[in-house]
Amino acid sequence: MQTDQFMIGRFYLQGLLLSLTALYLTACQSLYGISQENPHISENDCANCHSAEPTLLLTARKGQVSSANKLYSPARLMKYDLNRLCIRCHKGGEGDHAVSLKPEINRHSLPLDKEGRINCATTCHDVHPGHKDSRGYLRQLARELCLSCHDK
Repeated sequence: MQTDQFMIGRFYLQGLLLSLTALYLTACQSLYGISQENPHISENDCANCHSAEPTLLLTARKGQVSSANKLYSPARLMKYDLNRLCIRCHKGGEGDHAVSLKPEINRHSLPLDKEGRINCATTCHDVHPGHKDSRGYLRQLARELCLSCHDK
């Protein structure tokens, strides 16, 4: 038998989870200045790549509520493995660089996956606004990017 306190707590938690989801989606838009110019992300929709599942968000924050500007590692809320993320749409394997390799050098501290390996979605590319003028959403100019790990 459920008590009134239990029911109130349950409704409070459901409301909190819905609020956190809305906060998360709003944060994506405000933090990254999402606009219609980026074909990878629809306005107000970080959920193409990131999970907006309230329970996952609450779990990632260890149950703590915080400001939208202090989201806990959005990378931990990815819907897919980073190397599989791109091939969901880019099935032709258009890239010409191997992934899942551990680089010997990383001069510009490019982001690697949690095992220290190169991944398509974040090491060389960044689909978040700010890199929209670069070809292929590269993090840097192609030559500079290659020289981050390669001597020539």
